[in-house]
Amino acid sequence: MRPLQGPSHGVATLADASVLIATAVESGPNEADRSAHLWHGGDGGVWSEIASWPCGWQPPIAQYGLVTFPRGLERCVDPVLVQRGLRGAQLATIEARLAR
Repeated sequence: MRPLQGPSHGVATLADASVLIATAVESGPNEADRSAHLWHGGDGGVWSEIASWPCGWQPPIAQYGLVTFPRGLERCVDPVLVQRGLRGAQLATIEARLAR
């Protein structure tokens, strides 16, 4: 594993035992940029950044820019993501398709 671009607010395991990790934007000194990033890792310890979204206009006191995961993804092949405070998705739920 490598250092992430910022704090993580979401971790999920999928049906194939692969793992998703999502970073957030809190405007702290530990962040590499103002985007939330999504990482996917499988067996063998290989991790890939598969998506990123820039933070929206709102101040962090109102809403961090983040991606979280609903419960139950361990039964899913493709994930469902909940986005908050990101550009174009102040509050959105999306289903993602992972390239395999």
